[in-house]
Amino acid sequence: MSGGHVKLESLTKRFDQAAAVNDVSLEIQAGEFFSLLGPSGCGKTTTLRMVAGFEPPTSGKILLDGVDVASLPPHRRNVNTVFQSYALFPFLTVAENVAFGLKYKSVPRAELNTRVAEALELVQLTGYEKRRPNQLSGGQQQRVALARALVLRPAVLLLDEPLGALDAKIRKQLRLELKALQEEVGITFVFVTHDQEEALSMSDRVAVMNEGNVEHVGNPAAVYESPATVFVADFLGVSNLMDAQTVDRGPEHCTVAVGDFQLRAACGDLGARGPVKIIARPERVELLAHGSDRGNCLPGMVERTVYVGATHQVMVRLATGAQLQASITNTGAGDAYPQGTPVSVHIPADALRILDSGAPASAPAGADDEPAAGAAAAAPAGTA
Repeated sequence: MSGGHVKLESLTKRFDQAAAVNDVSLEIQAGEFFSLLGPSGCGKTTTLRMVAGFEPPTSGKILLDGVDVASLPPHRRNVNTVFQSYALFPFLTVAENVAFGLKYKSVPRAELNTRVAEALELVQLTGYEKRRPNQLSGGQQQRVALARALVLRPAVLLLDEPLGALDAKIRKQLRLELKALQEEVGITFVFVTHDQEEALSMSDRVAVMNEGNVEHVGNPAAVYESPATVFVADFLGVSNLMDAQTVDRGPEHCTVAVGDFQLRAACGDLGARGPVKIIARPERVELLAHGSDRGNCLPGMVERTVYVGATHQVMVRLATGAQLQASITNTGAGDAYPQGTPVSVHIPADALRILDSGAPASAPAGADDEPAAGAAAAAPAGTA
Protein backbone atom coordinates (compact mmCIF):
# COMPACT_ATOMS: atom_id res chain seq x y z
CA MET A 1 0.00 0.00 0.00
CA SER A 2 1.38 3.40 -0.97
CA GLY A 3 0.25 7.02 -1.00
CA GLY A 4 -2.17 8.40 1.51
CA HIS A 5 -1.07 12.04 1.72
CA VAL A 6 -4.13 14.21 2.45
CA LYS A 7 -4.22 17.99 2.21
CA LEU A 8 -7.26 20.13 2.90
CA GLU A 9 -7.12 23.68 1.58
CA SER A 10 -9.65 26.24 2.86
CA LEU A 11 -12.29 23.52 3.10
CA THR A 12 -15.72 24.92 3.89
CA LYS A 13 -19.17 23.36 4.22
CA ARG A 14 -22.28 25.48 4.75
CA PHE A 15 -25.79 24.31 5.49
CA ASP A 16 -28.02 27.26 4.62
CA GLN A 17 -26.18 30.16 6.30
CA ALA A 18 -24.44 28.11 9.00
CA ALA A 19 -20.82 27.01 8.50
CA ALA A 20 -20.43 23.43 9.73
CA VAL A 21 -16.78 23.49 8.58
CA ASN A 22 -15.17 26.90 8.26
CA ASP A 23 -12.11 27.41 6.05
CA VAL A 24 -10.20 24.40 7.39
CA SER A 25 -6.64 23.80 6.16
CA LEU A 26 -4.85 20.63 7.29
CA GLU A 27 -2.06 18.41 6.03
CA ILE A 28 -1.98 14.71 6.93
CA GLN A 29 1.11 12.77 5.96
CA ALA A 30 1.11 9.30 4.41
CA GLY A 31 1.17 6.61 7.05
CA GLU A 32 0.05 8.93 9.85
CA PHE A 33 -2.58 8.15 12.48
CA PHE A 34 -4.41 11.47 12.58
CA SER A 35 -7.42 12.23 14.78
CA LEU A 36 -10.13 14.87 14.51
CA LEU A 37 -11.24 15.54 18.08
CA GLY A 38 -13.99 17.74 19.41
CA PRO A 39 -17.46 17.94 20.94
CA SER A 40 -20.66 17.04 19.10
CA GLY A 41 -21.43 19.53 16.35
CA CYS A 42 -17.87 20.82 15.98
CA GLY A 43 -17.57 19.74 12.31
CA LYS A 44 -15.29 16.72 12.62
CA THR A 45 -17.68 14.18 11.06
CA THR A 46 -18.67 16.62 8.31
CA THR A 47 -14.97 17.05 7.49
CA LEU A 48 -14.54 13.27 7.32
CA ARG A 49 -17.62 12.88 5.11
CA MET A 50 -16.24 15.45 2.68
CA VAL A 51 -12.93 13.56 2.46
CA ALA A 52 -14.90 10.33 1.90
CA GLY A 53 -17.02 11.93 -0.83
CA PHE A 54 -20.35 11.56 0.96
CA GLU A 55 -20.73 15.33 1.39
CA PRO A 56 -19.79 17.90 -1.31
CA PRO A 57 -17.82 20.89 0.01
CA THR A 58 -19.17 24.38 -0.44
CA SER A 59 -15.67 25.53 -1.32
CA GLY A 60 -12.04 24.49 -0.95
CA LYS A 61 -9.87 21.58 -2.05
CA ILE A 62 -9.37 17.99 -0.94
CA LEU A 63 -6.03 16.80 -2.25
CA LEU A 64 -5.29 13.08 -2.13
CA ASP A 65 -1.69 12.42 -3.15
CA GLY A 66 -1.68 15.76 -4.95
CA VAL A 67 -4.95 15.26 -6.88
CA ASP A 68 -8.01 17.35 -6.02
CA VAL A 69 -10.81 14.82 -5.47
CA ALA A 70 -13.39 17.29 -4.10
CA SER A 71 -15.68 16.80 -7.10
CA LEU A 72 -15.19 13.03 -7.44
CA PRO A 73 -17.77 10.48 -6.18
CA PRO A 74 -16.75 8.14 -3.33
CA HIS A 75 -16.01 5.12 -5.55
CA ARG A 76 -13.43 7.11 -7.50
CA ARG A 77 -11.41 8.03 -4.42
CA ASN A 78 -8.79 5.67 -3.01
CA VAL A 79 -10.29 5.89 0.49
CA ASN A 80 -12.55 3.67 2.54
CA THR A 81 -14.69 4.33 5.60
CA VAL A 82 -15.50 2.41 8.78
CA PHE A 83 -18.63 3.64 10.54
CA GLN A 84 -19.75 3.36 14.14
CA SER A 85 -22.63 1.09 13.08
CA TYR A 86 -20.27 -1.25 11.08
CA ALA A 87 -23.10 -1.83 8.49
CA LEU A 88 -22.42 -5.55 8.09
CA PHE A 89 -24.79 -7.63 5.97
CA PRO A 90 -26.58 -9.99 8.39
CA PHE A 91 -27.33 -12.60 5.71
CA LEU A 92 -23.68 -12.92 4.63
CA THR A 93 -20.89 -14.79 6.40
CA VAL A 94 -17.82 -13.04 7.76
CA ALA A 95 -15.81 -14.00 4.68
CA GLU A 96 -18.59 -12.86 2.34
CA ASN A 97 -18.88 -9.52 4.14
CA VAL A 98 -15.13 -8.95 3.79
CA ALA A 99 -15.16 -9.99 0.12
CA PHE A 100 -18.17 -7.86 -0.80
CA GLY A 101 -16.24 -4.91 -2.24
CA LEU A 102 -13.78 -7.11 -4.11
CA LYS A 103 -16.58 -8.80 -6.07
CA TYR A 104 -17.57 -5.47 -7.59
CA LYS A 105 -13.98 -4.94 -8.68
CA SER A 106 -13.97 -8.24 -10.59
CA VAL A 107 -11.03 -9.61 -8.61
CA PRO A 108 -10.23 -13.21 -9.67
CA ARG A 109 -11.51 -15.86 -7.25
CA ALA A 110 -8.06 -17.11 -6.19
CA GLU A 111 -6.81 -13.58 -5.43
CA LEU A 112 -10.08 -12.73 -3.68
CA ASN A 113 -9.75 -15.70 -1.33
CA THR A 114 -6.13 -14.86 -0.59
CA ARG A 115 -6.86 -11.21 0.19
CA VAL A 116 -9.84 -12.08 2.40
CA ALA A 117 -7.70 -14.56 4.35
CA GLU A 118 -4.94 -11.97 4.76
CA ALA A 119 -7.40 -9.31 5.94
CA LEU A 120 -8.98 -11.66 8.50
CA GLU A 121 -5.55 -12.64 9.77
CA LEU A 122 -4.69 -8.94 10.22
CA VAL A 123 -7.71 -8.44 12.47
CA GLN A 124 -7.21 -11.78 14.27
CA LEU A 125 -10.38 -13.43 12.93
CA THR A 126 -8.91 -16.43 11.13
CA GLY A 127 -11.31 -19.32 11.73
CA TYR A 128 -14.39 -17.10 11.84
CA GLU A 129 -14.95 -17.11 8.08
CA LYS A 130 -18.27 -19.02 8.12
CA ARG A 131 -19.89 -17.21 11.03
CA ARG A 132 -22.57 -14.58 10.56
CA PRO A 133 -22.54 -11.14 12.23
CA ASN A 134 -25.15 -12.13 14.85
CA GLN A 135 -22.77 -14.87 16.03
CA LEU A 136 -20.04 -12.32 16.83
CA SER A 137 -19.40 -9.96 19.73
CA GLY A 138 -19.40 -6.21 19.17
CA GLY A 139 -15.61 -6.14 19.11
CA GLN A 140 -15.49 -8.95 16.55
CA GLN A 141 -18.03 -7.17 14.35
CA GLN A 142 -15.82 -4.09 14.48
CA ARG A 143 -12.87 -6.18 13.30
CA VAL A 144 -14.93 -7.52 10.38
CA ALA A 145 -15.76 -3.94 9.36
CA LEU A 146 -12.06 -3.08 9.50
CA ALA A 147 -11.13 -6.13 7.43
CA ARG A 148 -13.77 -5.27 4.82
CA ALA A 149 -12.26 -1.78 4.50
CA LEU A 150 -8.62 -2.90 4.49
CA VAL A 151 -9.11 -5.68 1.94
CA LEU A 152 -9.65 -3.01 -0.73
CA ARG A 153 -6.18 -1.61 0.04
CA PRO A 154 -7.15 2.06 0.29
CA ALA A 155 -4.57 4.80 0.53
CA VAL A 156 -6.56 6.34 3.40
CA LEU A 157 -8.84 4.68 5.93
CA LEU A 158 -11.45 6.97 7.48
CA LEU A 159 -12.89 5.92 10.83
CA ASP A 160 -16.01 7.65 12.16
CA GLU A 161 -16.14 6.88 15.91
CA PRO A 162 -15.78 3.12 15.24
CA LEU A 163 -15.39 2.27 18.94
CA GLY A 164 -18.30 4.34 20.20
CA ALA A 165 -20.80 1.45 20.41
CA LEU A 166 -18.54 -0.79 22.50
CA ASP A 167 -18.31 -1.07 26.26
CA ALA A 168 -15.38 0.57 28.06
CA LYS A 169 -13.23 -2.55 28.56
CA ILE A 170 -13.46 -3.72 24.94
CA ARG A 171 -12.90 -0.16 23.73
CA LYS A 172 -9.62 0.09 25.63
CA GLN A 173 -8.44 -3.26 24.26
CA LEU A 174 -9.33 -2.33 20.68
CA ARG A 175 -7.51 1.01 20.95
CA LEU A 176 -4.25 -0.88 21.32
CA GLU A 177 -5.15 -3.31 18.54
CA LEU A 178 -6.22 -0.53 16.18
CA LYS A 179 -2.98 1.41 16.66
CA ALA A 180 -0.90 -1.77 16.22
CA LEU A 181 -2.88 -2.62 13.08
CA GLN A 182 -2.30 0.83 11.61
CA GLU A 183 1.44 0.52 12.21
CA GLU A 184 1.46 -2.92 10.60
CA VAL A 185 -0.41 -2.01 7.42
CA GLY A 186 1.27 1.41 7.19
CA ILE A 187 -1.63 3.31 5.64
CA THR A 188 -3.05 6.67 6.66
CA PHE A 189 -5.77 6.53 9.32
CA VAL A 190 -8.05 9.55 9.83
CA PHE A 191 -9.97 8.94 13.04
CA VAL A 192 -12.96 10.95 14.27
CA THR A 193 -13.78 10.88 17.96
CA HIS A 194 -15.14 12.96 20.83
CA ASP A 195 -13.28 10.71 23.30
CA GLN A 196 -10.14 12.50 24.44
CA GLU A 197 -8.49 9.35 25.79
CA GLU A 198 -8.92 7.60 22.44
CA ALA A 199 -7.35 10.47 20.53
CA LEU A 200 -4.45 10.97 22.93
CA SER A 201 -3.60 7.27 23.25
CA MET A 202 -3.63 6.32 19.56
CA SER A 203 -2.77 9.34 17.46
CA ASP A 204 0.47 10.61 15.98
CA ARG A 205 -1.19 14.02 15.79
CA VAL A 206 -4.53 15.48 16.84
CA ALA A 207 -6.61 18.34 15.44
CA VAL A 208 -8.97 19.80 18.06
CA MET A 209 -12.07 21.31 16.43
CA ASN A 210 -14.62 23.78 17.74
CA GLU A 211 -17.58 25.28 15.90
CA GLY A 212 -16.23 24.34 12.49
CA ASN A 213 -12.70 25.61 13.13
CA VAL A 214 -9.43 23.89 13.98
CA GLU A 215 -8.14 25.39 17.22
CA HIS A 216 -4.92 23.41 17.66
CA VAL A 217 -2.96 20.76 15.76
CA GLY A 218 -0.12 18.90 17.43
CA ASN A 219 1.04 15.63 18.88
CA PRO A 220 -0.94 14.36 21.90
CA ALA A 221 1.54 15.71 24.46
CA ALA A 222 1.50 19.16 22.85
CA VAL A 223 -2.27 19.60 22.75
CA TYR A 224 -2.62 18.41 26.35
CA GLU A 225 0.43 20.01 27.97
CA SER A 226 0.57 23.17 25.84
CA PRO A 227 -2.99 23.99 24.67
CA ALA A 228 -3.09 26.83 22.17
CA THR A 229 -6.44 28.28 23.23
CA VAL A 230 -8.74 28.47 26.24
CA PHE A 231 -11.16 26.11 24.49
CA VAL A 232 -8.51 23.43 23.98
CA ALA A 233 -7.35 23.77 27.57
CA ASP A 234 -10.90 23.45 28.87
CA PHE A 235 -11.94 20.62 26.52
CA LEU A 236 -9.00 18.32 27.14
CA GLY A 237 -9.08 16.70 30.55
CA VAL A 238 -9.56 18.74 33.74
CA SER A 239 -8.14 22.17 33.16
CA ASN A 240 -8.28 24.11 36.47
CA LEU A 241 -8.84 27.34 34.56
CA MET A 242 -8.71 30.52 36.64
CA ASP A 243 -8.99 34.23 35.93
CA ALA A 244 -5.89 36.29 36.65
CA GLN A 245 -4.30 39.67 35.98
CA THR A 246 -0.73 40.11 34.78
CA VAL A 247 1.45 42.04 37.24
CA ASP A 248 5.02 41.71 35.99
CA ARG A 249 6.75 40.11 33.02
CA GLY A 250 10.23 38.70 32.65
CA PRO A 251 12.05 36.77 29.92
CA GLU A 252 11.31 33.38 31.50
CA HIS A 253 8.27 33.97 33.69
CA CYS A 254 5.25 36.17 34.27
CA THR A 255 3.78 37.17 37.62
CA VAL A 256 -0.01 37.13 37.80
CA ALA A 257 -2.46 38.18 40.49
CA VAL A 258 -5.16 35.73 41.48
CA GLY A 259 -7.38 37.67 43.84
CA ASP A 260 -5.05 38.97 46.57
CA PHE A 261 -2.35 36.42 45.81
CA GLN A 262 0.51 36.48 43.32
CA LEU A 263 1.84 33.47 41.40
CA ARG A 264 4.71 32.97 38.97
CA ALA A 265 3.91 31.28 35.67
CA ALA A 266 6.63 29.94 33.38
CA CYS A 267 4.55 28.59 30.46
CA GLY A 268 2.37 30.00 27.74
CA ASP A 269 1.90 33.59 26.69
CA LEU A 270 4.45 35.21 29.02
CA GLY A 271 4.10 38.52 27.20
CA ALA A 272 0.36 38.83 27.82
CA ARG A 273 -1.00 42.02 29.32
CA GLY A 274 -4.10 42.66 31.40
CA PRO A 275 -6.73 39.97 32.14
CA VAL A 276 -5.65 36.43 31.28
CA LYS A 277 -6.61 32.82 31.95
CA ILE A 278 -4.21 30.54 33.80
CA ILE A 279 -4.32 26.75 33.71
CA ALA A 280 -2.81 24.00 35.85
CA ARG A 281 -3.49 20.30 35.30
CA PRO A 282 -4.65 18.35 38.42
CA GLU A 283 -1.69 15.97 38.32
CA ARG A 284 0.71 18.93 38.70
CA VAL A 285 -1.08 20.41 41.71
CA GLU A 286 0.33 19.58 45.17
CA LEU A 287 -1.54 19.73 48.47
CA LEU A 288 0.56 20.77 51.47
CA ALA A 289 -0.21 21.23 55.14
CA HIS A 290 -2.11 24.41 55.95
CA GLY A 291 0.29 27.31 56.41
CA SER A 292 3.05 25.81 54.26
CA ASP A 293 4.58 28.25 51.83
CA ARG A 294 6.90 26.77 49.23
CA GLY A 295 6.19 29.66 46.91
CA ASN A 296 3.34 29.71 44.39
CA CYS A 297 0.88 28.65 47.08
CA LEU A 298 -2.78 29.47 47.60
CA PRO A 299 -4.74 28.69 50.80
CA GLY A 300 -7.85 26.58 50.48
CA MET A 301 -10.18 24.06 52.07
CA VAL A 302 -11.09 20.54 50.87
CA GLU A 303 -14.73 20.40 49.76
CA ARG A 304 -14.79 16.71 48.85
CA THR A 305 -12.63 13.81 47.74
CA VAL A 306 -13.66 11.41 44.98
CA TYR A 307 -12.16 7.90 44.97
CA VAL A 308 -11.43 6.73 41.39
CA GLY A 309 -9.17 3.75 42.05
CA ALA A 310 -5.63 4.71 41.10
CA THR A 311 -6.10 8.27 42.33
CA HIS A 312 -8.10 10.46 44.67
CA GLN A 313 -9.60 13.51 42.99
CA VAL A 314 -9.57 16.24 45.65
CA MET A 315 -11.81 19.29 45.12
CA VAL A 316 -10.45 22.36 46.90
CA ARG A 317 -12.18 25.70 47.37
CA LEU A 318 -9.49 28.37 47.24
CA ALA A 319 -9.48 31.51 49.34
CA THR A 320 -10.11 33.41 46.09
CA GLY A 321 -13.46 31.61 45.71
CA ALA A 322 -12.36 29.49 42.73
CA GLN A 323 -12.55 25.71 42.84
CA LEU A 324 -9.48 23.67 41.92
CA GLN A 325 -8.95 19.93 41.52
CA ALA A 326 -5.84 17.99 42.55
CA SER A 327 -5.09 14.42 41.51
CA ILE A 328 -3.43 12.51 44.36
CA THR A 329 -1.93 9.04 43.85
CA ASN A 330 -3.69 6.32 45.82
CA THR A 331 -1.08 4.87 48.18
CA GLY A 332 -3.55 2.69 50.06
CA ALA A 333 -3.35 4.86 53.18
CA GLY A 334 -6.99 5.90 52.98
CA ASP A 335 -8.50 9.35 52.59
CA ALA A 336 -5.81 11.82 53.67
CA TYR A 337 -7.97 14.84 52.81
CA PRO A 338 -11.42 14.56 54.40
CA GLN A 339 -13.97 17.31 53.83
CA GLY A 340 -13.14 20.52 55.64
CA THR A 341 -9.36 19.96 55.78
CA PRO A 342 -7.47 23.28 55.39
CA VAL A 343 -4.61 22.98 52.92
CA SER A 344 -2.00 25.00 51.09
CA VAL A 345 -2.22 24.46 47.31
CA HIS A 346 1.16 24.53 45.59
CA ILE A 347 1.32 25.04 41.81
CA PRO A 348 4.90 24.93 40.44
CA ALA A 349 5.71 27.79 38.07
CA ASP A 350 6.51 25.35 35.26
CA ALA A 351 3.02 23.80 35.70
CA LEU A 352 1.18 27.12 35.45
CA ARG A 353 0.36 28.20 31.92
CA ILE A 354 -0.92 31.60 30.76
CA LEU A 355 -3.51 31.86 28.01
CA ASP A 356 -4.50 35.23 26.65
CA SER A 357 -8.30 35.30 26.84
CA GLY A 358 -9.71 34.51 23.41
CA ALA A 359 -6.30 34.40 21.71
CA PRO A 360 -3.81 31.59 21.09
CA ALA A 361 -0.83 31.45 23.42
CA SER A 362 2.67 31.31 22.05
CA ALA A 363 4.29 27.91 22.50
CA PRO A 364 6.85 27.76 25.30
CA ALA A 365 10.47 27.23 24.47
CA GLY A 366 11.12 23.55 23.90
CA ALA A 367 7.42 22.63 23.59
CA ASP A 368 7.05 19.41 21.66
CA ASP A 369 4.65 20.43 18.92
CA GLU A 370 6.52 18.55 16.23
CA PRO A 371 4.58 16.19 13.94
CA ALA A 372 5.15 12.47 14.14
CA ALA A 373 8.19 10.99 12.43
CA GLY A 374 7.84 11.54 8.72
CA ALA A 375 4.99 14.03 9.16
CA ALA A 376 5.14 17.65 8.11
CA ALA A 377 4.06 20.44 10.39
CA ALA A 378 0.39 21.29 10.21
CA ALA A 379 -0.95 24.63 9.16
CA PRO A 380 -1.09 27.14 12.00
CA ALA A 381 -4.32 27.15 13.94
CA GLY A 382 -5.15 30.59 12.63
CA THR A 383 -5.25 29.32 9.05
CA ALA A 384 -7.37 26.27 9.86
